[in-house]
Amino acid sequence: MLCTCKYKDTVECERTVVWTVRGGYWVSTFRCAAPSSQYLELLEKILSSDQAAANTPSTAGTGPSGRVPMRRKTRGQDTLALETLKGKGSIVESVDLSKSEIRRQKKEKRRREWEEFNQTKPGAGYEDPEEVSAISKAKSEMGDYKLKTSSDYVVSDQQRMSTEKKRRELLICRNN
Repeated sequence: MLCTCKYKDTVECERTVVWTVRGGYWVSTFRCAAPSSQYLELLEKILSSDQAAANTPSTAGTGPSGRVPMRRKTRGQDTLALETLKGKGSIVESVDLSKSEIRRQKKEKRRREWEEFNQTKPGAGYEDPEEVSAISKAKSEMGDYKLKTSSDYVVSDQQRMSTEKKRRELLICRNN
């Protein structure tokens, strides 16, 4: 009996079954969960305030409580829905933005960040004095540095390998 009161009394079921004319196929659907008393009280307050606001002239663009009215979500429109929920003894207002509005805000934020970054960049003709001095120091202390891949690279006579040098190296290796 306790389970019946706890679980079954809070459910308001409406079951619909549709059978096919020529065959044994069927589809069913149901609705359940009766609305709570808190929800019904909140709904009555909203409806009564809406009726009172309809009877009195209100400011344009706002609802009965001075809030922006709820707009339906449609494709291509930015949506802004103010929902009033009763939770933990306080009324919570949540602003629900559409996905396109969120993407637009992110793009705008990234664009501003890039503008700030590009403003901090130095000009094209700017040369850092520290880098200029480091390059000149490296050039002066580099000495005679030649790359083998360079087109003007020439092997000096001391570094060239000849048959006489190799014979001398072989004789030295045999003696040791």
